[in-house]
Amino acid sequence: MKKRADIVAADTTGQRRRGKDGSRRLSPTHEEIAQLAFSLYESGGRQDGHHIEDWLCAERELVQSHASLRSAGRSAGRSAGQYTRPIEMASIK
Repeated sequence: MKKRADIVAADTTGQRRRGKDGSRRLSPTHEEIAQLAFSLYESGGRQDGHHIEDWLCAERELVQSHASLRSAGRSAGRSAGQYTRPIEMASIK
């Protein structure tokens, strides 16, 4: 089974951030959360009764990872001179 750091690293580097259709996902998948939750269970000595805590911790960690990547992407876009403002529909005719 993958280690916690490997799962988060794969998420952070973008290796796991593509959907089945190749588009960028905005949140972690059920499988990603399950893998990290199981890793937390293993690192906690495989003690039963903490599955909800492990799941919520894994979900929180991966969601934070996704959020930091989204904000970093927006910052990178601005610094690269990319247009980031939404197009006004009234200006399109």
